[in-house]
Amino acid sequence: MQERLISAGIYPELADPRHVLFVLGLTEKIDYTAALKEIKNCIESLPAEEWTRPPYRNTALPRLSALAFPYDAPRPARAEMIDMSAAAGRISAQHVVPYPPGIPVILQGERITEAALESIESWKRSGAYFQNAGTDGGQISVYAGEGE
Repeated sequence: MQERLISAGIYPELADPRHVLFVLGLTEKIDYTAALKEIKNCIESLPAEEWTRPPYRNTALPRLSALAFPYDAPRPARAEMIDMSAAAGRISAQHVVPYPPGIPVILQGERITEAALESIESWKRSGAYFQNAGTDGGQISVYAGEGE
C-alpha cells in the first residue's frame, strides 16, 4: 500500500502491514479532496490477498538500556562499520531507527544487545526502512575498541 501511495505522490507518515498514518499539513496549497480521493482509490485497488495476509508479526522494540557513555560526554574518536552478526556487546556509534515507526531501536552510545539485533531483523522483514544505509545492508557503525 505504501508503494502505491508514494507512486500517487502521497507520502504516508507511517505504513506497516496493519496501519497507515497520514499527516496532512494545514495549508491552502493542499487539495484535500483530491488527496482523499487518491487514498480511497489506492485502498480500493488493493487485491483481496493484500487484506488476508498472515497475522502481523510482533516487531516489539527491545527493552531500554543505559547508555555506555553519558549522552553529553565526549565519544571515542573512531568508529568502524561491522557486520551486525558481530555487533552484540559493542557500543553503537549511530542511532538505528526503523521507519516506520520512527522510534530508535538503538541509540548512539548504547551497548548493542542480541534483543536489539533481533528487533532490527524483525523490522526489516516487516518492510521497515532505516535512516542508515548500512543497516539495510546488515552493517552497523560501532566505536572502535569499545566492547570488543
